[in-house]
Amino acid sequence: MLAILNRMAVRKEERILLAGASFWWLGEGLFGPLFAVFAGRVGGNILDISWAWAIYLLVTGVLVAFTGKLADRF
Repeated sequence: MLAILNRMAVRKEERILLAGASFWWLGEGLFGPLFAVFAGRVGGNILDISWAWAIYLLVTGVLVAFTGKLADRF
């Protein structure tokens, strides 16, 4: 991914932000299965995990859109 960003006409600050965001989403994607294992150990089932993950993703998406609009305004 860094090689692609180096070839694009992107400033250094933008490359750092894009790389950081990519690593963040990679880490979050790896967190999902670990969350399922942990919830299974404390008594949760697949349906509970699915609902919790879906609500988390929905709230995250709404808040990202809201804060993006807010950031563009100020």
